[in-house]
Amino acid sequence: MAPIPAYQREGFARSAGGFWPQFPHGAVAAVHEMTLNGVDLVSEHWETAASAADVIAYYREQMAARGWRDVTEESFELSPEMRNNGTGSTGLQNQEYAAKYRKILESSLVLNHGPQCLQINAVPEENKTGWIDVRICAAATPSIKDFIESLAAIRPDDGKDGPARGPIDAVQHNGGQRYHTTITAQPDEPAPVFQRTLADLQSQGWQLVLTKPAQNARADYFACLSRDKQYAVLFVRASTDNRGASVTFTEVAPE
Repeated sequence: MAPIPAYQREGFARSAGGFWPQFPHGAVAAVHEMTLNGVDLVSEHWETAASAADVIAYYREQMAARGWRDVTEESFELSPEMRNNGTGSTGLQNQEYAAKYRKILESSLVLNHGPQCLQINAVPEENKTGWIDVRICAAATPSIKDFIESLAAIRPDDGKDGPARGPIDAVQHNGGQRYHTTITAQPDEPAPVFQRTLADLQSQGWQLVLTKPAQNARADYFACLSRDKQYAVLFVRASTDNRGASVTFTEVAPE
């Protein structure tokens, strides 16, 4: 039995009056859902010939009527307490800052409703003159900004820069398949991390189907595995700070 989409689950967006409305002049868009580190996310992407300002104004009005609070200024640190009203670098009399302020408010909208948030971005299409690219994301968390920042870094717990962050755990549903991805950090070189992880997976019944030979000790390591009706991909690479390895494991299973 297929899982109930995040946006239809009790408690997700329902308490705020339902899902967001469809913009009158926007193309019909498929809704995508995933769970990332335990947080339900729902998103859609579409194009329109309407202006970005019209899209943002529509959703600001429609969602306010559903009880959502506009927190765009706070999210982009544009709220009155974050700026001065004079001619300083963050003053509304400063032409450069005023232009930035106006551009953000005409292309972005961040809304909050209790434990849920919604972000809408409307920017010009790169390859279509006169068209606007619209992306909407709802999350079962009070702040998308804080949530993204919590995922911004995964590093080994080597005691040099504070506690480790991670892992990242994401679940997506698409085409009758369930995709479960975890990303973790290890303090060792990629080669031993790959061998340990592969041995652990094989002890769980995973069979090695394909692997890419490594060229050196800090190269990327890749393996494809299978188990019953499932398949998985293991990818190990050196961390960006060269102090360990990042391990990505994606498991695909039928719903």
